[in-house]
Amino acid sequence: MKPGRNAPCPCGSGKKYKKCCLNKAKPPVDLLWRRLGNTHDRLIDKLLAFADRSFGELAMILALGEFLLWPETDPLEDPTDGHVQLFTPWFVFNWVCDPNDSDLGLSMPANQTLAQIYARKQGLKLDELERRLIDAAVNQPYSFLEVVSCNPGQGYRLKDILQGVETDVMGA
Repeated sequence: MKPGRNAPCPCGSGKKYKKCCLNKAKPPVDLLWRRLGNTHDRLIDKLLAFADRSFGELAMILALGEFLLWPETDPLEDPTDGHVQLFTPWFVFNWVCDPNDSDLGLSMPANQTLAQIYARKQGLKLDELERRLIDAAVNQPYSFLEVVSCNPGQGYRLKDILQGVETDVMGA
């Protein structure tokens, strides 16, 4: 959303938009990345709080069990186990509750992720960037990437750990 002429400039300079970035082609790339990163972090916190308020700890226990392929030990026993950073985005953007789990007392809309349920409930109160981030995240398969090789100044090769597919990324 474009700020008004007399609004504070989104670049953080403290000047009015018309005196700062109005006539510039676009904000610096690092500002856009910082804004996206801040929005993502804030949204993750909101989504986790929403999941807890709306569906309780049972949703996280079921999702974590599914994510870890139903381990023999309690996955919540050791929160430093390292899976939390991988689990959290999958939980909020990709996990869909199995309707067969309804006998456990978890009542969630069918075929919707937590992020989609949150976006629907928030409606017009949801920030445009948050809405776009949710739409982008839920429409992508979950992946975990490893840097296989790097050629400085040329590009690098990534491997999707979950799918086994390798991709070359070229430098600009």
